[in-house]
Amino acid sequence: MCKSRNTSKNKFAAALQDGPLRELYLPRASRSFFQSICWRSSMAAITGISWTTSTKPGPLPAPPRDGDKKQARQRINVEVRTGRRPHPNTVPCADCGHVWSAGERRHEYDHYRGYAAENHDKVQSVCTLCHVKRDSAKKQQTRCTHGHEFTAENTIIKTNGCRACRECRKNFDRARPRDAEYWRNYREQRKAVSHG
Repeated sequence: MCKSRNTSKNKFAAALQDGPLRELYLPRASRSFFQSICWRSSMAAITGISWTTSTKPGPLPAPPRDGDKKQARQRINVEVRTGRRPHPNTVPCADCGHVWSAGERRHEYDHYRGYAAENHDKVQSVCTLCHVKRDSAKKQQTRCTHGHEFTAENTIIKTNGCRACRECRKNFDRARPRDAEYWRNYREQRKAVSHG
């Protein structure tokens, strides 16, 4: 057993002296640019981590500009591409909880706090249906066409998902004639149509 360990150590030492492992174990200061690239590619093969081939750092990102949609979206895309942020398809929808699978609607990151400079990195993963609902003009309305505010107690959610104003509905019902004569005429009209 000891003999096999010694032979493996000798093989390793021989590979270290004049083999491909020599570049891996050179001190950083004595590496040439080519050796540095070889070291990175060898380490990538060994560790599974991809190393950049550039020895100089890239340019610093521009400072965030207030209200710049393109820059905000680009920053998030770079974070997704570099792996600092998960792909939106791997995260369930923040609104409906939809989990993405192949062939279904995709997920996107939404800048839910707007595009101000301090909010460029504040995003939520939402499916395309929920993203459209968030961005629609009707959803952004805070008041009905008659000026009543959409509050929790003043809003009626219809079966199709649209909102209606409770105050307007009350005003409409008050304006309709609903006395006994109205219902008598209504029933006569229904009988005439059905027995016609």
